[in-house]
Amino acid sequence: LGALANKLVPVVANGPLAFRLQEYATELQTRRSDLDDVLARIGVDAREHTDDAMQALVAEADKMVQVCAESVRDAAIAASLQRIIHYKIAGYGIIASYAKALGRHEQAGHFAQLADRDKAIDAEISELAKATLNLEAARSIPIESAPMTTH
Repeated sequence: LGALANKLVPVVANGPLAFRLQEYATELQTRRSDLDDVLARIGVDAREHTDDAMQALVAEADKMVQVCAESVRDAAIAASLQRIIHYKIAGYGIIASYAKALGRHEQAGHFAQLADRDKAIDAEISELAKATLNLEAARSIPIESAPMTTH
């Protein structure tokens, strides 16, 4: 995910989103090291299992960069990042719950903190999307060509 964030920074046109992505990429590097340490203390190697769902979400985010028009790209990137972050929040919550059930309260607290941090990042991206990214994307699409559903 850190590699994806670094890859997206030069593609993003919106300055605040690019800045947030760069910060997140840096934070993810630190988190990766911390997470490896926490897991090693309980005898788990994080690299033993590849999360196919996360890989698919990352691939989808990468695809958005390729297929979206520049006028909507930042909104699409933000939406893709939020999907990834929501998945991470769910995963951290599940792991925290398991750790708590196993009496590993220190690890449970650590994973709960990671979930809280991602919730804060998600809120920042949401606010940015609502305040600017989605509006800019919507302005670039003529009303008559905007998809409408009847559901």
